Order: sequence, then structure tokens, then C-alpha cells
Amino acid sequence: MGNRSTVLADCELIRQTICDTTALDAEMQQEQDEMAVVSELMQAHIKKNASVAQSQEAYALETERIEKRYNAALEHYTTLEKEKEMRIRKSNEISAFITTLKKQPLTVPEWNERLWITLLDKAIVHRDGSIEFRFKSGKKIIT
Repeated sequence: MGNRSTVLADCELIRQTICDTTALDAEMQQEQDEMAVVSELMQAHIKKNASVAQSQEAYALETERIEKRYNAALEHYTTLEKEKEMRIRKSNEISAFITTLKKQPLTVPEWNERLWITLLDKAIVHRDGSIEFRFKSGKKIIT
């Protein structure tokens, strides 16, 4: 890992790119605003029903329409919230990886099973006795 600083910079860039929640935050705010507006609509609708004589069938239909609008905003908000939590969790995982990588020596002085598992995709033993190691980076080594 002679180019450690490049790898660390790339990891940080990846973390910032895939874990960015700016757009999610803006969209979540829009949904919160929508829910607030719909709540006010419902309050006004209830108040109107209490003070003005109207068909209860029409009232029920309008109530249902407002509830559907609110529930759609809430469902979308919940989906966005889960996505944000996932991105924050992924950001923390990548940050931990970066921290671990910074602490690692440039050469591996002894066998490190965790490092091996992290790097290796699979090992294939061929009939002729050779072993093909396929790494997650796409590199292959045949012994």
C-alpha cells in the first residue's frame, strides 16, 4: 500500500459521495412541510364541519382525501428517513475502515485473517492442484 494517501483520499471521497444526505434532508423537509399543511387543512375541515351544516357524506369523502394525502407524505418521509439512517450507518462503517487503514502498517508483518477475508472474493482449487485466488478488486493470482 505504497499509495496509502491516495487510497485514503479515495475512500473519503466515496464516503462523502455515497453517504451524502443533503438531498434527502431537503426532501424530508418538504414532506414535513406537506404534513404540516395537510394537518392545518384537516383542522380547518373539522372546524368547518362543526360550524357549518354540510352533508356528512361529503365531509367523510373530504376527510378521506386529506388523510390519504397526509399518509402519502408520511410514508414517503418514513422511506426517506430509513434511507438517511442507512447512509449514516454506511458512513460510520467507511469512517471506521478509514481509521483502521490509517493505523495499519504499510506492510503486513504477519498473517491477518480479517484482512484476507476483506480482500479475497474466492479461491478455486483446480484439478491440476493449482489454486486461483480471485480478489474483490478483480485481480487473479494462480499458484
